[in-house]
Amino acid sequence: MRSIIRAIVFSFIALYATQAYIKGIDYGSNRMVSMALLVAGLSAVNFLILPILRVVGFKAKGLGGLVLRFILIGLMFYFLVPVITGIEFVATTLPELKLYDFMLPSKGLSPLMSLVFTALLFSFLYSFLDWLCPKKG
Repeated sequence: MRSIIRAIVFSFIALYATQAYIKGIDYGSNRMVSMALLVAGLSAVNFLILPILRVVGFKAKGLGGLVLRFILIGLMFYFLVPVITGIEFVATTLPELKLYDFMLPSKGLSPLMSLVFTALLFSFLYSFLDWLCPKKG
């Protein structure tokens, strides 16, 4: 039970932070229901991803696990958009990013690239939260 709640909370935090930075998801008129359904789907994937990858024999931790999580989250976004009414990926602009003296310019994204960058940032943030708060026992 604790693992399910953990997956839901981490999925919500990662989705909220991703949406705050990229703004690539349009939830439509019923924002709370659409976001709750999206969080439920993403948390189900994140809750079941490690056992599935271990059974199949793929690497579940490290860079390989992050890449597989990114692919599965991207597929989940792609398949959940037609199922949940009101959700769609929209064209957006990534804001410029300043790291010390290095600056990455802003970039316009098509809806497909918005899905890819949203999945990438979501999977990175979820993996970071998973690493930051490891499971006990």
